[in-house]
Amino acid sequence: KRPDHYKHVFQFVDPELPGEDECYQASFMRSSALEGSATVSALINSCLVPILEQYVSSKIKRVDVRCIAMQRGGFMRAHVDDYAGAAGFIFYVNKRWCVDWGGLLAIRENEGLKVFCPKFNRLIVIGHKQSRLPHFVTQVTDYALEDRFAITGFCEV
Repeated sequence: KRPDHYKHVFQFVDPELPGEDECYQASFMRSSALEGSATVSALINSCLVPILEQYVSSKIKRVDVRCIAMQRGGFMRAHVDDYAGAAGFIFYVNKRWCVDWGGLLAIRENEGLKVFCPKFNRLIVIGHKQSRLPHFVTQVTDYALEDRFAITGFCEV
């Protein structure tokens, strides 16, 4: 819980997004052991960095990697990550995910929503330099048969 994040870091002018009188909240776990592992490093450097460099049209200097697990009840309220780097990414690793288990990524764009299911091997890139794209993750339901896993991160150019 971060009570003042909507007053400055995640301040929105969109009336359909949280106002500054609300509290930013998220519920998820991070694995520092996985984030520093040779397997995740190899995946990032050999597979994701070349794709991300094409997207940002620049050489990537550093990638801040986060290995995220969301258990039942896990979620992230609306936020932006433009402070974290030129681009952000989400790479889904669950072999199976049912759309009604929740854990859906919703990106606010032009008064609409683009919603993505955590599909295995799907990479979503959000360019933070092009536009400010608020996004959130819907709550993982109580009847989800698995935790939701993703490798996320931010790129510095």
